[in-house]
Amino acid sequence: LIPAALERLFALNDRARVFAEPWDELLPAEVLCFDPPKSKQRTMIGHRTERVTHIAEDVFDTVTIRPDHTFTASDLHERFLQAEQCGVLLRAKGVVASNDGPLIVQYTFGQTQLEPSSASGNFLCFIGQGLDIQRLNELFCGE
Repeated sequence: LIPAALERLFALNDRARVFAEPWDELLPAEVLCFDPPKSKQRTMIGHRTERVTHIAEDVFDTVTIRPDHTFTASDLHERFLQAEQCGVLLRAKGVVASNDGPLIVQYTFGQTQLEPSSASGNFLCFIGQGLDIQRLNELFCGE
């Protein structure tokens, strides 16, 4: 079953990375290396250990900011592109104000997805490593 799953995975994405180590033995540098050489790719066999929950907290930073102004779609996207220089930014999500009402925001690797929402509130949560909180605040809370 596992070899068939791996075969299917690599058929969908021949650059997929699969880790064989228990979650709590992975090094952050290995996980955050987005495009390793083929010789460094691994195959996963087995299952996770019981100590999985701490790994995300140990590896990733989470920064939440509360912008207090209205964004346009293009302005928001440009700010996210600049945020890529604020550490290793893996993902951002939240709800922000726009001229057309609240928007649910999802950002990953150069792509901003916006969706109208009935949710209110202004917040953005950034997930990554070594995030520059001050610069993120300047980008999204400054004019």
